[in-house]
Amino acid sequence: MSTKTIISNNFDASKFKMVVDLFGSKCGNKIEFVENFNDSFVSSDKMNAKIVSGEMPLMVYGTKQLYGNEAICMNLSHCKFFGSMDSVFESIIFITNYVKPHIENLNNMLTGIQVYNKKVESDSKTELLTALDILNSRFLAFSYMSCEHLTLSDASLLVYMGIAYSKFLEPSIREKLPFLNRWFETVRNTANYEKYFGKFEYCTKWSKPDFSKLQKTKKAKEEVKPKKDKPVVVEKPIVKPFANEPMPKMDLENFKRFFFNTKDKQSVVAQFLNEFDSTTQSVWTCEYLEADKYLGLGFTISNMVEGMFQRLLKLKNHGMGIMVISTKPKKAVTGLWFWRGQGLAFEQDINWMVDYITYDWKKIDATSDQGKQYVTNFFSVVEGGTINGNEAEYV
Repeated sequence: MSTKTIISNNFDASKFKMVVDLFGSKCGNKIEFVENFNDSFVSSDKMNAKIVSGEMPLMVYGTKQLYGNEAICMNLSHCKFFGSMDSVFESIIFITNYVKPHIENLNNMLTGIQVYNKKVESDSKTELLTALDILNSRFLAFSYMSCEHLTLSDASLLVYMGIAYSKFLEPSIREKLPFLNRWFETVRNTANYEKYFGKFEYCTKWSKPDFSKLQKTKKAKEEVKPKKDKPVVVEKPIVKPFANEPMPKMDLENFKRFFFNTKDKQSVVAQFLNEFDSTTQSVWTCEYLEADKYLGLGFTISNMVEGMFQRLLKLKNHGMGIMVISTKPKKAVTGLWFWRGQGLAFEQDINWMVDYITYDWKKIDATSDQGKQYVTNFFSVVEGGTINGNEAEYV
């Protein structure tokens, strides 16, 4: 078994470890990481080769050397299929040229590694937001960067977007990038991002350099001006989703068990109508807005819906949703949801807003004849049926 020695800083090492776990775990090579390296190690006999390039990061294996972040990643992942070669290369070139440099500029000026320059900051911000708008349009139609499953290009983009989301992309910007947000949440969870880069939190505002730390301290003899008392800022308390909505009488968990364990869906419908409280709960239908335009592009429809359910995991304590796919005679993704309260549940938490804007939502009266029929149709699809005249099946 050959050994590949990688010399890099801690950040790049974290990326390489993630790539190895995602794509190269079965390569049969032993990987040795050298972080916080120094000249004495680089020149030591342990390297088994003379380093001819000053470029870092660097990978040494046998008498061969390979340098460059993305080149090393491709080497580490080549033993496992990682997508169409040309599409992955194309995506990585886009990331390297239009995403990475601008995020690095902003982050380096923030941390003091790079001298702050207002024009560079402004230009980098403009160019970055332009690139992110392009990516947002890309992820409107596709689930991943290069093809319809996770590839090396997704891992590469994830690393830099983790910095952007945690330091620069404040809520007002994120609201304009719903499809990029959806991709990021999906890939961040799939790649187990926090295992390699630590705890992740979305930023609340665009981070700026702390110039006060760069100023020289005043002389001790200089007169100290009396400080004015700063006004006390009272932070708005965080309101938990549905905290202001009355508690329904329905035992939601008990109903879910009954739903999934009962084959006779007519009895499930009867149980639902008996327990449903129209004063504290509401029922909604949804339909994917761009079905005719995008569902024929070849990407897996079920992945899109499953990703939505994954991002709405915390909603399960307050409601339930059923999503079905129709292909004949018309392509459609439709759903029936019910939850606590009378408004759209997704407006209770900004993290739930990623997917719902791509659907047309309509509130229905579950106690009416038409509403009862909607409920019956969706609950019965598992046994075969139609929704709005289309053959449908559960996701």
